[in-house]
Amino acid sequence: MKNLLLVIILILAHAAKASTLSVTDEQLELLLKKIELFYVEDSSPLRSTSESLEIEKVYLSQLDIAITERMSTYVDQSYNEIQKQLEDNVSSERWKKPQAEAVLALLKQKHLEFQESKKYYGTGKDFKRFNAFYSYNQSIQQLLGSDKDHSWFQKLIYLMKQIYRGLRLARPFAKLSFYTLFPFTDDNRGTPLTSAADEYFSKIAKLDSINVKFEGDRKINAANKPDEINLIISNHVSAKYDAIVLSKLNLGSYITFGALNLKGEGIFSIAMHPFFRGILKQIDKQKDVILLGREHEPVKKLIDVLKAERSPNLFLFPQGMISLGFDETNPLKPNFSEKIIKELLNAGFNVRLQLMTMPDNFEYDLSFDSTSESSKVLRAFLSKPIEDQELREIIKVSGPAALDQMIRMHWVRMTRKHNTEFLGVVSEPYLNSMTRVQTIKYCADVLNLGK
Repeated sequence: MKNLLLVIILILAHAAKASTLSVTDEQLELLLKKIELFYVEDSSPLRSTSESLEIEKVYLSQLDIAITERMSTYVDQSYNEIQKQLEDNVSSERWKKPQAEAVLALLKQKHLEFQESKKYYGTGKDFKRFNAFYSYNQSIQQLLGSDKDHSWFQKLIYLMKQIYRGLRLARPFAKLSFYTLFPFTDDNRGTPLTSAADEYFSKIAKLDSINVKFEGDRKINAANKPDEINLIISNHVSAKYDAIVLSKLNLGSYITFGALNLKGEGIFSIAMHPFFRGILKQIDKQKDVILLGREHEPVKKLIDVLKAERSPNLFLFPQGMISLGFDETNPLKPNFSEKIIKELLNAGFNVRLQLMTMPDNFEYDLSFDSTSESSKVLRAFLSKPIEDQELREIIKVSGPAALDQMIRMHWVRMTRKHNTEFLGVVSEPYLNSMTRVQTIKYCADVLNLGK
């Protein structure tokens, strides 16, 4: 037990050292407070001045540095602590040297791959950073869970729950699969694929006791003008929870871009399998979900589908990537407003921009409904729509790049409004606690110190 206490003390002392981050919580807080002085309660969601835009630009550039630094800090600290403990235990003969060397070699490789992937942050290849971080964390989790051994009864209960869940999801999953694989059946039937996806995730919400509460405008207004479309865009945090919120919007029909970049890298390598290529060719024929990375001219296809009046609703996650788990507010995909919003306006559509903010969708940060201890609540805030004329004026005066900045800044401000400690990224104290939990748990469960 003394050994374990010593390890904990050393880790806590390490975490308590003066921060080496170049962008501190205090710097981000100061910039956010300056920005908040420019906005009033009843203003447009994208209200801005040249002065506020300049401060927002500084804040977002600092935020991008803070995000990459905090990810690196987490990876470096956890890697260094685990490496040290492995080496110490080899020298004390608690672990066999070949076993420790194999573990160290794997961690070193994953650590290096992540460090090299940071250059993709905020680019069109940001999924490579996601893949590298996911792979590193998976290797850590495998180590953390290497000593766990559940009883046969626990395994049986888990199996029964999974079977029950599978049976309840069988029908909506079959429906979703059918419309995915046979798009030729849906030409004159609205958007059955995205409707089936909503049904599937609504069922998951029911099984997991998840409720969605909309605040602000609370609903999306129906398009009632010629060529009018609702462009609904939201921040992207959790693939599962974001899809659940989307399913509860009750849009009836909507078109979207596929979020996956199916080029065969990393976790998407299944796309290169010969069998899966045939499936992808079928999915390419979809009109409800347009796969980026597959279509040569996806925006042109999108415009053609909208002009065919398949649906007046278009839903997009402009950030592309989900959060890596640092409460991060990712940049929009490069030139999003230039390539999407401006092109829709140029194509003659009357665009109503609806911004949605989801602050609760981090998997470890779900609040509990006061009426039921077993029910999780996801909040979604719908801001006052930006009508076509105002949207055109913003682009004309400030430019598409500024619109990207305004949209991202709006998500930060809305999340902070309902969580006053939000900085656009995880705070330093939480970052240190994350590292400590990982390394302490590793020392206790894997290395069996103190036994």
